[in-house]
Amino acid sequence: MLVRIARMQGFQLARVGISSLHQQSVELLRAYHEAASALESGHSTVNCFETLPAPDKQPAQALGRVLKALQLADSTATSASVRESLASAAPAAASVSQLQQARGLLTWACEHLARELGNIGVGVSMLNAAKDRAAEIIMSSPSSFAMAEAFREYVDKLRLQMVQMFSQREEKIVNETHRLLSPLRLPISPSGLFPASSLISSFSYT
Repeated sequence: MLVRIARMQGFQLARVGISSLHQQSVELLRAYHEAASALESGHSTVNCFETLPAPDKQPAQALGRVLKALQLADSTATSASVRESLASAAPAAASVSQLQQARGLLTWACEHLARELGNIGVGVSMLNAAKDRAAEIIMSSPSSFAMAEAFREYVDKLRLQMVQMFSQREEKIVNETHRLLSPLRLPISPSGLFPASSLISSFSYT
């Protein structure tokens, strides 16, 4: 039905994600994350959260996929894994205990990601500042929606730091290549590569 309506409106490639059944309106955010996760993870026109192959809703394992996506600096995979992680951590109800549990899960996730990325070379001062800011918002937020947005923004900052770190490493490799090849007087392109013919010519006449 939803797909037919969408296609009647001109969206020929429309796909649908469907959450689990929820009885209370306060569960709307959880349902949204489940539907988004189903859409990201499924490959059919209509994708149901409850019928995804081998669904895994454990927060620790969902967070592991966030970390893996961050380590690759893959924006698409990071977005999908964050949706899944938020779906697993979202409170089932708006009770004080459920919200507190969600706060605990998300602040733990922030701490874990910061520690793991720090171990592979991301700047510790930036990580700590971003983590502390996200944790502050999460702990003071009155709703799960605000907590989810704080976590999403935090993860996006981490992804940008990974992109920057990869860029800096590439620059170091290029600079080192220039340094090592400069005595050979070889033309080096901005990418750090040089024509094979130049290398052959250089060695032919030396």
